[in-house]
Amino acid sequence: MKVLTIKQITVGYHPRREISGKDELKRSIEKDGLREPVTVRRDGNGYVLIDGLRRLQAIQELGWTEVPCIALDANEKEAAHLSWSRNTEEYRKNLNPMEEAYHLQAMQDRFGYSVKELVELGYASHHQTIYNKLSLLSLPESVQQEVSAGRILPSAGYQLAKLNDQPEVQAKLAEEDISRRRLSTRNIKHKVREIRQAQKRQEENPALDIPKGEIPGVFFKDSRDMSELADSSVHLVLTSPPYYVGLEYEKDLSFEEHQAMLQAVFAECARVLVPGGVVFLNFGDIHNYGSRNGGAPEVLPMGGFYNDLLRKHGLRLTDTLIWEKNLNWDSCQQVMYSGRCPHTSYRTLNNSEYLWVFRKDGKREVPLDLEYESRLTKEEWKELVPGVWKIRSVPSQDKHPAQFPEALVERAVRMFSYKGDVVLDPFLGSGTTVKVARALGRNGIGYERMEKYKPVIMEKLGIESPETRPFSAAPEQSKASSPVDDVVNRVNDLVKALRQKGRDTRKIQAITIPYSSLDHRPAEPIAVWHDDEDDGGRENASCELHWHADSVVGGC
Repeated sequence: MKVLTIKQITVGYHPRREISGKDELKRSIEKDGLREPVTVRRDGNGYVLIDGLRRLQAIQELGWTEVPCIALDANEKEAAHLSWSRNTEEYRKNLNPMEEAYHLQAMQDRFGYSVKELVELGYASHHQTIYNKLSLLSLPESVQQEVSAGRILPSAGYQLAKLNDQPEVQAKLAEEDISRRRLSTRNIKHKVREIRQAQKRQEENPALDIPKGEIPGVFFKDSRDMSELADSSVHLVLTSPPYYVGLEYEKDLSFEEHQAMLQAVFAECARVLVPGGVVFLNFGDIHNYGSRNGGAPEVLPMGGFYNDLLRKHGLRLTDTLIWEKNLNWDSCQQVMYSGRCPHTSYRTLNNSEYLWVFRKDGKREVPLDLEYESRLTKEEWKELVPGVWKIRSVPSQDKHPAQFPEALVERAVRMFSYKGDVVLDPFLGSGTTVKVARALGRNGIGYERMEKYKPVIMEKLGIESPETRPFSAAPEQSKASSPVDDVVNRVNDLVKALRQKGRDTRKIQAITIPYSSLDHRPAEPIAVWHDDEDDGGRENASCELHWHADSVVGGC
């Protein structure tokens, strides 16, 4: 044993990276002295520390100038192994798992030991254990700190290291492990295996190649044939089918043909939907169904039809929501208060629709990084899980008679799809679903049968085209317009003329347009007023037209 001055000793390579308990050691040394000398090796005219780093630091802080030492004849490579041996003795075990990993890396990279030599020196009983310990170095720094502190077991760290190309996923799983007070290594292993299998499947099934065109991903054709889409290539179907209430795109179909069309479209939707995928369906009951029976009031519920239809294709109803719309009194004639309405004959205001969620049989597996990236926050979850969604309807339907509010689509996309998913709307209409889906990082695809809405869709998606123009026909085109176009133009002209005369058009109860049986063109419109109502707080409303046998009636 030698007594050396502290200035003679330098600190070279040492496996310890974290020094703890030094204050306690200082108190022990002050009371009982240094119980164990430090170990050094000669290096030229000086000495390099092999073992006793914490003791050396403690006596320096206590003001000692000399220290008892055991001097060994060893080179740096031998000293590195000796230092590890001393610090991992049964009664000491000073090195944490990360310090061991960094030491193994140094033994290979700095001192040239092979894995075989490390096993022979006693670092592990098998070479795979060496590789496992080294794998901890691929973990994010935040996870390494948790392993060092003992909050994550090394065996769990070995499993996390298999996701070395996904540091965010490693961090999330580590956080989950800590929050649950250590998941078993078996559970971590199972989760990692699922993630890797999902990745492999994703590589084997590349993402859908959205066809290019004037409007990429939008097809102007009947969605009963979606042959452009492969089986199991869509993750979310989000749509609002035609309601069969007499709108222009429904007038050529009988009710039976309407139902047959829906059956064919949703058969295609089921084909292209992935196992575990979702159909988010917005629909309403047919409130004017009584017009089929001579005009007597009758409502036809549609929920049973859709439930039976989708169940045939392995889609099960899992959630039901109500879309509560704003109270638009002006556009609903049947609920207007009138002395002519007999008591008990009142009709309720239809200001709600259904939002039903169907899930396809089967399990959908996604990479955990996508799960974490797409997951709702707790605040978002609180906003979306209530069974009633209060969302204002689109105030102006001038470019398409049945437009989705973007807020409704946004909620559904965020809640029932992952980022990067393919979102399909087989009844695209004005293009809202595609617009919102793409804005939220999804791939929006849509089918629209009526090409007249192409300019509307292009405008909504921000696509410029020489064909892009206002929806309503220009005056010089009116001669070639359809009867419906003539009705819209005549109603708009009437409302404009009345406003110019200073009349309050909000008090129009109805507009009746006699329909000419000679040339099948609408004649001049007639406005029916009601002046006994308080119109305070009501909004200007667009005209809602309904076809009858000999006239067109609209509420404004």
